[in-house]
Amino acid sequence: ARLTARVARDARGTEENAKIMLDPGRAAAEGLAAFGEAQYDTAYRNLAAARPQFQIMGGSHAQRDVFERVTIEAALRAGHLKDAETLISERVALRNGAADSFGEARMQMIIDARAHGANMAAQ
Repeated sequence: ARLTARVARDARGTEENAKIMLDPGRAAAEGLAAFGEAQYDTAYRNLAAARPQFQIMGGSHAQRDVFERVTIEAALRAGHLKDAETLISERVALRNGAADSFGEARMQMIIDARAHGANMAAQ
């Protein structure tokens, strides 16, 4: 809640940092807050909206990958399996085709959920 309030406050300025706080900062902060409250659909919608602008927030590749992972996890838990699959595929493409254990495990979850008709939100 404090992070979301701070980002909203900082977004009111006129300098470049305020523009970043407004977009994508506010959506990313709201997405993280919703994820923490187990509101996965809201988390996914906010993080997905911020995702095209993650790079302008700065940080290392590893730090931005944390946002990618949380976005994928939110999509899975909200039951947006196709979206999660697309995000994982895009993430692998950005890694020059190199899959990792995170992506492989989530793809297996998608396969299992489809095979069993399970709802990922229940997990």
